[in-house]
Amino acid sequence: MQPSPADTAGTVRQAPQDASSYATELLQPVQTLLETQAQFYQQHPALRAHFCQCVGQALDDAVVACFQGVLESVATLETSIQRIRKSKKKQTTTDTMSDQDKIRLQLKLDLEAIVESVCS
Repeated sequence: MQPSPADTAGTVRQAPQDASSYATELLQPVQTLLETQAQFYQQHPALRAHFCQCVGQALDDAVVACFQGVLESVATLETSIQRIRKSKKKQTTTDTMSDQDKIRLQLKLDLEAIVESVCS
């Protein structure tokens, strides 16, 4: 008999400590533009600030919507797994972070990295 997804759910991955590559790759085109136009933006710092503000505002809605979708999916999956485990009367006690908590932490780290990149 093969184990069900509920039996194998839960990873042994460690909790994240840094932002994922998603956070840095998201802003790479903007950073490239700012680097290639550095001389222009040095002469016009107000335009650079306005450009960065506009990019930040545009990303805000998209990133929030994406993260909310991920968190909702994670919560649904975690609830389903817990229901399956309870129905099998499987007692699990762990002192480690749940996968849901690890994903939330990763999203927090990613969001902090994005905000730091946009604001710098």
